[in-house]
Amino acid sequence: MSKKTRFFSIPILILTILIIFSIAYSEEKGWKKTITLPNGEIVCDLNGVWDYEFDARGELRASSHQGRPFSDVIEITQEGSAFKGIRVRGSSYAVKGEVAVEGEVDKNGIKKMQHHMGGHLASGVFITKLSKDGNKIEINDRNFTVEMSRK
Repeated sequence: MSKKTRFFSIPILILTILIIFSIAYSEEKGWKKTITLPNGEIVCDLNGVWDYEFDARGELRASSHQGRPFSDVIEITQEGSAFKGIRVRGSSYAVKGEVAVEGEVDKNGIKKMQHHMGGHLASGVFITKLSKDGNKIEINDRNFTVEMSRK
């Protein structure tokens, strides 16, 4: 084997091993849909339409105009690791077409997520749970919960 052939064989071997481990890791996660980023990292693919359920609790539930649960539909678009969810229907609490959620995913799931509620709630970064299959997202805050399910 020539030196030139060996030079190209080693990187190809390393890349093949990384791809195999990445696929095994994503299957371990159980995500139904995945995207491979340019750096080789496999992340959950959040693209699509999601049912959105908001329920206030604590101090927020006590306020008369924000205490009722409501539903919406969110369309998430993802570019690389970044995603943004836009309200499809809207409601009296949130305007159709506005950003509802945005954030970033990594190999472990959702790295960070920001939730927006128009003028009713200040946006913030929240601890978010992505289900094992990648089809449910939960946001739990002391003042509200959000459950999103892929359609």
